[in-house]
Amino acid sequence: MRRRLAFLVDWLLHIGVFFGLLIGLLPAHLATKTLFGIALLAWIAVSFLHRVVVQSIWRTTLGKRLFDLEMVRPDDGGRPDFKFLATWWGIGLVAAITSFSGPKPIVGEVMRRYPRFPCAVRTRDIKSRARALGLDG
Repeated sequence: MRRRLAFLVDWLLHIGVFFGLLIGLLPAHLATKTLFGIALLAWIAVSFLHRVVVQSIWRTTLGKRLFDLEMVRPDDGGRPDFKFLATWWGIGLVAAITSFSGPKPIVGEVMRRYPRFPCAVRTRDIKSRARALGLDG
């Protein structure tokens, strides 16, 4: 449940930027397609910055932090780096686009094809494991 709520918080942040720009740019009297395009590009940029850059630095997003979650690599439980997060962000972007434009949803297919999808775990579980391994300094 906490993963879903964290995702919802993060998604609301990203979509909030989209709608904020739509509303903020209305007085500029731009063409509808231009207005929508600017807001969509901003949404994608914020998504990348938040889900890749912020997570590579702090290991978590705002939504995950609120629900005490951090990202780990599924193969070894280690900290995900920029390249790992950027790769998965790109896969997610392609899956989302094709889900909206294709005849059938592709997100489930991506999850089956790439089972190493990054996962979020409780921060206290990471700290507990580090203590057990004597890595807590």
